[in-house]
Amino acid sequence: MFRTLLVCLPYGLVLVKMAVARALRHRSKHAWRDALHQLRSSTSNNVKDSDVDDCFRMHDVTRDFLLSVACRGVYIFLEKMIPEYLDSSNENKLGNYYAISMVLNDLEGFPIGIDCPKLQLWRLEGSMGLVQFSGDKNYFDGMKELKVVLMHHVSIPSIPLSFLTLGKLITLCLEHCKLGDLSHIKELKHLEILSFMHSDIEKLPKEIRELSRLRLLDLSDCKNLTVIPFGVFSSLFNLECLYMMNSFCQWGFHGQNSQNQATLDELKNLSHLTTLEIHIPDVNLFPTDLLFGNLVRYKIFIGMDVSQVINYSHPKTLSIAIDQGLSLHGGIYKLLKSAQHLVLDYSIVNYLEDLNSIVYDLRKGFKHLRCLEVYGYTGVESLIDTKIFPVLENLKVVSAADLRMICYDHLPDQSFCELRELMLSILPELTCLWVDPMRNVCLHNLRTLYVSGCHKLKDLISQSTARDLSELQKLYVSSCENLKVILFKDEGDSSSRIVLSKLKSIKLEFLPSLWSFCPEADANLVQEPLFSSKVDFPSLEELTLRELHSVNEIWPRQFSTADFHSMRILIFFGCDKLVLVFPSYIQKMLKNLEILSIEWCDSVEEVCELNELDIHNENDANLATLPCVRDLILGKLPLLKHLWWNKNINPHAYTSLQNLNSLHIYECDGLIHLFSVCAIKNLVQLQELKVCSCKMMETIFANEGEDDIIVLSELFHISLVDLPELSSFCKGSTSLQFPSLELIEIKSCPKIKAFVTSDVHQEENLFNEKVALPNLQALYLDGLSSMIGIWHTQLPDKSFSKLQVLKVISCNQLLDLGPINMLPRLQMLEEIHIINCASLQQLFTIKHSQTHQNFASVSLIKLVDLVLGNLPNLRQIWWDRSKTPKETSRFQRLASFEVSSCDLLDCIFPVWVARCVPRLQKLKVESCMSVKTIVEYNGGKSEPNDIILPQICSIELENLPNLVHFCTRMSVLRWLSLKELRILNCYKMGSFVSTSSLNGEGSGGFLEENHSNSNKVFFVEKVVFPSLEKLRIDNLECVNTLWSTDTVAESFSQLSILEVRNCNNLVKLIPSSLLPRLQNLEELSVNQCRLLEKILEQTEEYSVENVMLPKIHTVRLIKLPKLACFFSGNRSFEWPNLERLVIEDCPTMKMFSLVGQIVPKLNAVEVGYGLLVWNVDLDSTFRHL
Repeated sequence: MFRTLLVCLPYGLVLVKMAVARALRHRSKHAWRDALHQLRSSTSNNVKDSDVDDCFRMHDVTRDFLLSVACRGVYIFLEKMIPEYLDSSNENKLGNYYAISMVLNDLEGFPIGIDCPKLQLWRLEGSMGLVQFSGDKNYFDGMKELKVVLMHHVSIPSIPLSFLTLGKLITLCLEHCKLGDLSHIKELKHLEILSFMHSDIEKLPKEIRELSRLRLLDLSDCKNLTVIPFGVFSSLFNLECLYMMNSFCQWGFHGQNSQNQATLDELKNLSHLTTLEIHIPDVNLFPTDLLFGNLVRYKIFIGMDVSQVINYSHPKTLSIAIDQGLSLHGGIYKLLKSAQHLVLDYSIVNYLEDLNSIVYDLRKGFKHLRCLEVYGYTGVESLIDTKIFPVLENLKVVSAADLRMICYDHLPDQSFCELRELMLSILPELTCLWVDPMRNVCLHNLRTLYVSGCHKLKDLISQSTARDLSELQKLYVSSCENLKVILFKDEGDSSSRIVLSKLKSIKLEFLPSLWSFCPEADANLVQEPLFSSKVDFPSLEELTLRELHSVNEIWPRQFSTADFHSMRILIFFGCDKLVLVFPSYIQKMLKNLEILSIEWCDSVEEVCELNELDIHNENDANLATLPCVRDLILGKLPLLKHLWWNKNINPHAYTSLQNLNSLHIYECDGLIHLFSVCAIKNLVQLQELKVCSCKMMETIFANEGEDDIIVLSELFHISLVDLPELSSFCKGSTSLQFPSLELIEIKSCPKIKAFVTSDVHQEENLFNEKVALPNLQALYLDGLSSMIGIWHTQLPDKSFSKLQVLKVISCNQLLDLGPINMLPRLQMLEEIHIINCASLQQLFTIKHSQTHQNFASVSLIKLVDLVLGNLPNLRQIWWDRSKTPKETSRFQRLASFEVSSCDLLDCIFPVWVARCVPRLQKLKVESCMSVKTIVEYNGGKSEPNDIILPQICSIELENLPNLVHFCTRMSVLRWLSLKELRILNCYKMGSFVSTSSLNGEGSGGFLEENHSNSNKVFFVEKVVFPSLEKLRIDNLECVNTLWSTDTVAESFSQLSILEVRNCNNLVKLIPSSLLPRLQNLEELSVNQCRLLEKILEQTEEYSVENVMLPKIHTVRLIKLPKLACFFSGNRSFEWPNLERLVIEDCPTMKMFSLVGQIVPKLNAVEVGYGLLVWNVDLDSTFRHL
């Protein structure tokens, strides 16, 4: 029988392929193979002509498959349309379309009642969040032929009435949607496919039982679905596919329908059911007579947390987690017999009798089982009899505490002949895999062998069995303490070679007793290499040897011409008896080696042995030493004294450098240098060089006196870390050019003074004319205690012209960053961090008057981030000393500036700099003992419209004992962007802005104000912060009033957090005139202000009866010895959101206020030590404190 699936050509078959491909993502190759077979059969035989133009017919099997794909979440875009196209002028064009797919933010512009007589598919997807789908608009009027409706990311409060007019609707997919009342869905009598996959739905409506034609129901990943009424499933007689994984699992017990919850008993009525995905949390919910006679595909998890299951590889998958007694009744037994992928998990609770019964039944024969996984198997010494698994492809056994062998007794011929993957893990009693005296085990299909945590295992596989491993691709053996050999010699075995022709990867890890992979002798009487001549590895690409403490030699002296020829990756770690890694005879076999890592091999003295007899055969390519190595790591090799490429006895040694991209050397304390000049010239591909913790390393490149130019054209990263004897990167008269170098990191190298040094003269700067760095973007210098200067006055053209990041830390001899004539080269600088440089006096120096005239006005216009920390001798930050600089945008991109522990600075910004940082957003000044003002006017006057720091967002001033004020202003200081202000431990700061007359230069541009002033207002009326959200004041000894009563109306109107601490001269906190602006205040905290008498001061100018503080939720009043009340006036406050009130150590506070307060959410007062007090209302509570 043929039915029609309408799709718009020319997309036809391409659309089919795209839909199938997206549906099969993350599926097994078996699923792909099955889909490929269906597509081939459909396209070759089952595509028929349709009586509708531009369409084709498809067999209903393929049709159902593709529709199920669509309803499982594959987005089929047939004709993409935008709302602008759906206006009235284009409505007549829609009559010929069969499908519309839209991705919209909303449906406001979608026309109602458009005429689409041929439209059969309508798809809507929300592009940004959920689209609201209104039920009172008839979007589908004029679409009477519509058969498929797909909605994704749509909010549907109820089934729209417009749906009810779609009499021919067959498929409805509401996926990733938020769903409400779906009761009217019963009117869609022709529905065959219904999907709510990934949707937010709590209850499945009972009306779904009336959809008697339904063939597919998808409830996958409906994680909030907890209610399915009893009788829904039993009424869907035609249901063929039911998907419920990661969804509803609150099944009722059969025979107990009074609870009105669906039961598994109902599935017995579904005689057409062929596909089922379901989670059954309790095995006792499974009816004994539920047989599933027609199931073709199923994924059933019984008692297992499905969130732990990643995927499944076969159409028939059954997972059983045994946490209680299990009865093998007819239904479960039938599933066991038909399962292709079976998971048995006994790791929760050990029910030995149930396990034995399953194992007994397993031994009766499971002819279809391809994958078996067993977890937590205890109490049994052997697992299976291979006669019952004729097609078993995958066997995985984990945590079987008592298992001694996989199979016991005489094995039949061709046992395990279909096995492709074998995984054995955490089997502490396993002594052998099987007993096979007749050599009946056949592993000719085995691809992967994984063995781990089998400590009593002494050998793995017999050599006779290994001859069948023609398909083996991966071998991983780990953490088997007593394992001595991999392939053991069995009696009567022939002496012919074993060829593992497809083996690509070997990993042998944490095997302290392993001494041979395949021994030639019967016992470890004569020391042999790990690999012997008995085994060939023509395809081996990756070899990892980790913690093999009994191996002192790896390679056989005799091997076939193709042996190890394909090796690409070699990793040796913790092989502490290994002395020589690559003897000369093995090197010619490793021509394709790309990645080499040798680490923590304490006895290694030489990596590559070089044969002096080959010196006369320079042109013989077969003698090349590791010619294709791309990545090389040598680490923790304390006895390694030289590298093979520096031994001049053999010209072939340099070949291993020609393709080298990355070199990482660490803790090789015997190395004095890395490269000779001859070796350097072969580093034509080197991109990354890292050298770390080599205690004797004196230089990286050693020049034997040649005056030469060396170009490392591909090198982009150099890292030199913890090299206590390193005096230079290159020693000699060589010039170095690094056209691609982007990053240099030099850290903890106390003896290095210059990157390139010579014996002719002593170099005082790290970089000089012998080093060309035209592409350098980041320079990190840390712990260079001998470095005096960074840059020489003469440098190669364009060197450092692309530098963006400069970080200098703990360079105690450094006096400055360089001469001012370096500034034109540094125009790309975005970050400067200078920290812990004890001798630094200024950033850039002006040594000659002519230099000052030419370069003083040059600034860093791209500088974004400037950090100066712990520079005790820094006297000047900004290098232009002129009183009235002409430039107005000198540091126009500076956004963040932090200064800390710079004790000789008396100000942070000259006023001309403050005017030239229009984008500064964050300013932090901390622990600068001599700073008296942040912005200094140099004796001049502030202009009426003077604008400084116009975009500042955050200011932190902390531990500035001599700070008097931020700046001096005669005009309003208006910061529209300031959101956070923190001022801590600034004892002499009496006001934020000083309005006193300015003194001359001799006083540094300001006068210290008289601290005995009786009325010290911190925020005067000239301070306007309309966007300030967080204000923290701590330890301002000179302040007795925070706000002026004449504060500008817009100022502080966004304040949400106010914290005041240790202001011991403060008498009152908030003037009542400020109250109308505190509508956004959420938290108020006042702590340790010893003279504070009231929080809120009432003034005659401002008097209203009731005050609303709508957002405040927390008030803390702590250690205020003179506080009498919050407010002494006669006004009532409303605190609709106050939930937390803390009153601690306020001994004189006997009332909150004179008038009762409205605090609907407050139900306790915290009084310290975790105590909560409450007595009817707030006033009564205070009276009883």
